[in-house]
Amino acid sequence: MKPITETTSLQTRVLECCMCSMLLFNDKAEIIYLNQYGKNELGVSDEYPDLYSIFRMFLSKDENLEEFVERNNEKEINTIVYRVNQTCFPAIVKILNLKISPSKFIYFATFTNEFAKEESEKIIKKMETEAEEANKIKDQFVANTTHELRTPLNGIKGHVNNLINDSTTSPDSLPTLDIIMKCCNNMESIINDILDFSKLSAGKIVLEEREFPIRKVIDDVLDINMIIANSKGLNLSALIDDNVPEIVIGDELRILQILNNLISNAIKFTQIGSVRIEVHKTMHYEDTMELTFFVIDTGIGIDKEGQEKLFKSFSQTDASTTRKYGGTGLGLFISKELATMMHGDISVSSSKGRGSTFIVNIQVKSPEIVSKNEYTTKTINIPTVDDEDDLYEFGSKKNLESLRNIMEKLVIAIDMGLWEKGEFFSDSLKSLLESSENSDLKKSMFRLQMAVRKEDMDNFNKYYDLVKQKLNL
Repeated sequence: MKPITETTSLQTRVLECCMCSMLLFNDKAEIIYLNQYGKNELGVSDEYPDLYSIFRMFLSKDENLEEFVERNNEKEINTIVYRVNQTCFPAIVKILNLKISPSKFIYFATFTNEFAKEESEKIIKKMETEAEEANKIKDQFVANTTHELRTPLNGIKGHVNNLINDSTTSPDSLPTLDIIMKCCNNMESIINDILDFSKLSAGKIVLEEREFPIRKVIDDVLDINMIIANSKGLNLSALIDDNVPEIVIGDELRILQILNNLISNAIKFTQIGSVRIEVHKTMHYEDTMELTFFVIDTGIGIDKEGQEKLFKSFSQTDASTTRKYGGTGLGLFISKELATMMHGDISVSSSKGRGSTFIVNIQVKSPEIVSKNEYTTKTINIPTVDDEDDLYEFGSKKNLESLRNIMEKLVIAIDMGLWEKGEFFSDSLKSLLESSENSDLKKSMFRLQMAVRKEDMDNFNKYYDLVKQKLNL
């Protein structure tokens, strides 16, 4: 094969990387370039490249090359292509006339082995079928396994509940039984997440729409999460706009699932302060309206990198989150998929150490049909826990009050000799101050925490005063 002076080394490298046969030939039907894929397809040897031409490849010798190219320029040709060993295969050939100068032409051609293409399509189809079968088996296995896990789990919960309510049970056993019940509830939540994920993957979740009171859903979410919120000293509240109707039509259980997941997450990642849910009607047209839910917390917040991972399956912001707070990383993914099924979405507004606001938009039906001529919308700014002027390095004013209360409880616990209880309060303080950029404060807080763990009263007094001073409390 003759070298092509007109083709740069970069262009040649690009052609060599292509996973299809490409060649250049001149007006004498001599192949002046054939990429490696084409050489392999045609059996052309690098040692004897000049023994092959277009006439040997697919053009009959009595054919006029110039007329053939002019007639088929930029067209796909179904023809038979011959290899060097004279075996052949059906192919689609496409030729392009390239003008180098007013009197000089070269021709660019590509060809595709139809046998290989058909074989590849068969392999791909077979792989797709096998993948579908594997997914069906996986989904069936997950469904069977999760249902099988429920039976012993419900049995354990039943026995534990009986023991808790049994008057003969020793009071010393109640904390252990309470831990067992919490573990069972966590396991049940994980099982539900895995089952929902499997159903979503298989497209088996169907929304069941019926009339229901939206305010009852909010009340139920608060009732479900109130005990754990109170145990952490968090203020859990709700605000429902007056424009939200009493009755809507939608999937009550799935809406409850979305909101419960967001509220429970907010409580999980909030050490002090509050968690609030707000509901607004932001659009109403004919029988369709859009509800917007805000879930606002004063928790640890999420940086930009963490926000990108939030709604992916089996993903959490980082490995330490999984270790510290647990969970499968499926909850937000499932919630977002459910919101999408309701013609909505979930987004987040957050920054590290400043809390988070999750925004849920879903569409529901209204029993009251609005006239076609009426189209109402309402713009809602993302609510904040306090005004921007009230925000400090360590959170809102309410956060600072909570911080002061925790420090007071820490002192009381230590004065009473309850070092283990004091360790709980010192851990809470340290978690809250992790986002602080004040390195001296963080060092003092660490030493305070160590003093509590070692039951060292002298160092406790020393570093407690330092932390309090640096917080201006």
